[in-house]
Amino acid sequence: MVTRQVVPVEQTMPRTTLHGKDEPGFVDRSFEPGALQRFVATQTGVSDHHAYLLVDVERGEEF
Repeated sequence: MVTRQVVPVEQTMPRTTLHGKDEPGFVDRSFEPGALQRFVATQTGVSDHHAYLLVDVERGEEF
């Protein structure tokens, strides 16, 4: 995971896909201005780093 301090979410989302899918991720533009900045990553317990390696993450795709 790379934080927004390194690369804005608008640039990272198109580089993602859901497991088993081919379509890239996208940023939903239907949110009001400033709403996207309020979405933040779950706390990892590691502070002040700009990149993380996450292992065995349960993303909750059933929801």
